[in-house]
Amino acid sequence: MIGISTFPYITMSLYDALSEIEKLSSHAEVLSESRHNILLYGEVLSSFNLKYTIHAPITDMNFSSIHPPIRDAAMGVLEDVIRYGVEIGAEVFVVHPGYLGWITDLELAQQRMRVSLNGMEALAKEYGVLIAIENQPDHEYLLFRTPDLLSELDGLGFTLDVGHANTAGMLPDFLEHQVDHLHLHDNNGETDEHLAIGEGSIDFSEVAKATKSNGITKILELRDAEGLEASLSELKKIYED
Repeated sequence: MIGISTFPYITMSLYDALSEIEKLSSHAEVLSESRHNILLYGEVLSSFNLKYTIHAPITDMNFSSIHPPIRDAAMGVLEDVIRYGVEIGAEVFVVHPGYLGWITDLELAQQRMRVSLNGMEALAKEYGVLIAIENQPDHEYLLFRTPDLLSELDGLGFTLDVGHANTAGMLPDFLEHQVDHLHLHDNNGETDEHLAIGEGSIDFSEVAKATKSNGITKILELRDAEGLEASLSELKKIYED
C-alpha cells in the first residue's frame, strides 16, 4: 500500500487536502499540524472512504526536553491524538523523538528521551496501536539520526524516513533493520528537500528490495503536490518489479 501524506496540502483545509488525496490513493497520513490538526478539525475524517495513519504533531513537541512539565505536556497531546485517531480506525502513529534545546547536554536529553519512549510504550499497549518512532535528518540539534536508538525501541515501531536517512548518509545502515512504516521522498543527500521521486540521488530500487516483502504502508511525503502523481507511478513500478 502506497499512501500520501497531507503535508503537500498543508495550506489547504483538512477536508480539501483529503479530497485531493482520495483522487490518488486509498490511504492518507494526516500530519496533525496547523489546518490538519485532528484535535481541531478531525470531524472531517469520517467524510472519506480512506484508511488513515496519523503523524503526531511536531510543533512545540519535545519528548527529549530536560524539563518534566514540557515532556508531560507533549505526552498529553500525543495521548489525545492517539485517542482521537483510534476512534477513526487509525492503527499507526508516527512520532518524532525530540531535539536538543539550546546549550542542553546531549546525554541528559537522551536520558529524558528514554523516559518518554517508556511512556509511549505504555500508551501503545493501552490503546492497542503501533507508535513508530521516526529517524531525523542530519541537523546537530535533532536526535535519532543514526540506527543506534533502534535497539531501545522495545514495544515501539520504527518509521524509516528515507529522505532523512539520506541526508545523514545512513540509508544503507537503516535498511539493515526491521522497518514498520515508511516515508518516501527524495533529496541530494545534503538537505531535507522532500523532492519528488527521481529528482534527487536516492536509489529507491534498493529501498524496495529491503521493504517490499514486509507489507508495510509506504507514505509519499513530498513538499508540494506537483510531483505526487509521477512519484506514485514510479514507486508502483519499482515495487512491482
